[in-house]
Amino acid sequence: MRSRARRRRAFAAAVLSCIIPRAVSAAAEHHSCSASDGGGVCPEKNTCCRAEAAAVHDDDDDYDDYDDDDGRGAPPKFWIGPAVADAAAVSSSSSSGCIPNDMPGPEGVCCVDDGTATTGCAPNYECVISPDPRRRRPLFCKRGDAAQADPLVETMPRYQLCSPPPGTLTRVHGLPVAVAGSDDGGGGRQNDEPIKDAAPALAYYSTHGDILGSFDTTHIRAAVVIIHGMGRNADDYFCSGTSAASLQTNYDPLSVLVVAPRFLDPSDGQVILTTDDVLPMRWGGNGDKFGAWRYGADATSPPPAAGISSFDAMDRLASALGDTNRFPNLERIAVAGHSSGGQFVQRWALLSGIEMWERRRSRHRLRAASSSSRTMMTEERPPGPGQPKLLRAVVGNPSSYAYLDGRRFFDDGTFRTPSSEEEDSCPGYNRWEWGLDPGGGEIMAAPYKDRAIEEVGGPASLAERFADRDVIYLNGGRDRCNVAGLDRTGWCYSHGLEASCGDAMEGEQRLDRGEKYYRSLRMYFGRRVHSRAVVEGVGHDHSLMWESSVGLSALFDDDFSDSYGESSQLETHSGRIVYDSMDRQHDVAHT
Repeated sequence: MRSRARRRRAFAAAVLSCIIPRAVSAAAEHHSCSASDGGGVCPEKNTCCRAEAAAVHDDDDDYDDYDDDDGRGAPPKFWIGPAVADAAAVSSSSSSGCIPNDMPGPEGVCCVDDGTATTGCAPNYECVISPDPRRRRPLFCKRGDAAQADPLVETMPRYQLCSPPPGTLTRVHGLPVAVAGSDDGGGGRQNDEPIKDAAPALAYYSTHGDILGSFDTTHIRAAVVIIHGMGRNADDYFCSGTSAASLQTNYDPLSVLVVAPRFLDPSDGQVILTTDDVLPMRWGGNGDKFGAWRYGADATSPPPAAGISSFDAMDRLASALGDTNRFPNLERIAVAGHSSGGQFVQRWALLSGIEMWERRRSRHRLRAASSSSRTMMTEERPPGPGQPKLLRAVVGNPSSYAYLDGRRFFDDGTFRTPSSEEEDSCPGYNRWEWGLDPGGGEIMAAPYKDRAIEEVGGPASLAERFADRDVIYLNGGRDRCNVAGLDRTGWCYSHGLEASCGDAMEGEQRLDRGEKYYRSLRMYFGRRVHSRAVVEGVGHDHSLMWESSVGLSALFDDDFSDSYGESSQLETHSGRIVYDSMDRQHDVAHT
């Protein structure tokens, strides 16, 4: 425990040398904390907590009563270490921790234990320390009497206060994305020649600065790309991603690169990028209030970006991280999205044709060929230049999925195509974004999708390729509110549940839709493909999903199914293995 704590506290000093000194901020994407709250910087709408003492615990023996086998019951873990970093170099942001704002209502609650705010609770919750010595994790949040509290979540885990490396919340970088060039076999473009004057670029946050910049990349062993939801709050998702990186134990946090793209909308304010000669791309303006970027639509600005899909941008980002010359020791890339970001990741993993996906097969062949080698069986060797990287998609709590054919589950338990009467009630239910049928109209137009299907030889070939990819689906066990949209007057708050007829044909609410989609894959292929787990005790909350032991395994474990059991990923009518947000296997819930 001590060695991990020291590594986390050393991160600030080490990462400062990686960050470009030019401080340029995006509009309304962060705010300054008051002096009483540490005087640092937090994402917009997050709650600031004074936490400068949080990273100075050097004697973990004081916390022997805490269970630390998954990192959730242990003392707080921060990337920032003001006690050990050069005081002249570390900004004041190191003295503040941030609580995500993922619940309606006022500010969150800073939980002060032993005189230090190290965790937090959502608005209208109370910080509780259980007196029951049998309780596995004594620190949790309990719902108060306030009317706006979510009734589906009576108790919930505490948030780990996030505290990204100094300066990273105030810098938005730009990754140039080519307008023209040869296709790569799945819709993505690989021509890296920049456009003269102002190239279109994907805006993003990064723990290590510009990923194409001049920092030492040889120590990077893992990369996590966190995709935001409908609110496009990439700063909040970035902060949560850094918390996950600090909680995991597979890698030194210093060696984890966290990137959070920002798929801007025309209504977003001015964003000035640190990268020279680029302009941020924007998606939208076509009548889709939930965001055209999530289903691969083309950018609408700047003018040179015409014809660039949001999936093209993601292809470019994944390919840049997978460059074995630039990142020679990087072992894995996890692209994880929650809510609308989960929709994005599922559809991108289905359509993308970049070469990175094929490296999974090569990596498996390499392991099989090395199985007779005693050295390879006893050592964990990071891949060297030219060796394959593992690319994984993690799909968290989306409102809908792109089905592989026109069948759906119905109330009688059958999995079939709708009758004529049923289809008449929802024409276009299997068009993109809910399925692969042609059409979709101007709002759902996605030329990237059409190219991808054509280039692989049709939907059936696309589905077979998809089956071989490393995809994990995560659902919050309490993400079952069926009140549509952002309505806060109903019996629960769904955080923007989409409820068109195409969405409703996939299930009543997100947990139901996730279970049915995963079962549809088994029905389609006649075998188990991909993996799925339910995080109990968590609703529609990206931070708690990523910070859970299941979320950390999905982001950082090489063999997720080995960690949680092969059979546990197969959902059935009779029951399912579920996982507590703090524990490993929790129990079997029968329906």
